[in-house]
Amino acid sequence: MRFHLLGAVLLAAVACSGGTDDGKPVRDHGDAGDAGDSGDSGDSGAVDDTADDTGDTGDSGDTGLPPDPTPFTLHVSGPVTKDLVFDLPSCTQPLGSSNFSQFWRNASDAHVFVLAVQLLGTYTGPGTYDSATDGVNIKLQEEAGGTGLYFFMDKVAGDTASLTIDHIDKAQAWGEFEFSGLHDGTGAAVSVSPMPIPVWCPTLN
Repeated sequence: MRFHLLGAVLLAAVACSGGTDDGKPVRDHGDAGDAGDSGDSGDSGAVDDTADDTGDTGDSGDTGLPPDPTPFTLHVSGPVTKDLVFDLPSCTQPLGSSNFSQFWRNASDAHVFVLAVQLLGTYTGPGTYDSATDGVNIKLQEEAGGTGLYFFMDKVAGDTASLTIDHIDKAQAWGEFEFSGLHDGTGAAVSVSPMPIPVWCPTLN
């Protein structure tokens, strides 16, 4: 009789322990923990790292000085007709001043012609400036070895100009400028093409 009673107790204990194993809350909770491991998709933090790295390539988006545009040729027509080649840049933007100038010459012809774009007294940094508001000025003249040709902006006659500085720092600058035309001392109109003309300063003085 005691043997049967002991067996019944053991069977009841096994049944209870089996019920606990079947208790889905314990197993389900463990599975949820596994899902939490998939929360190691928190390793998708790796994705964030990738995004940061991509941002770094964005930093390298500043490619520096554009390719050398020289030599380039400008066709001048009016009182005289000439094709002028330019390949020698000279740029000034004195530190702390409100002036900016770009000069183009030809290194191989004794600097006969110089083309200048100047912004005197109103330069404040990268941006677009015009002749009406900011005093952008253009000159094309023979410096030496020629007949003294001199072409300038005549605002009364309707000449206009604009200058865009895309980038400038202590060492370099680049951008472009363009103008509608120039005049000579007799009032004759001069046209110059093509436009725009590069601002390209591998060094700044």
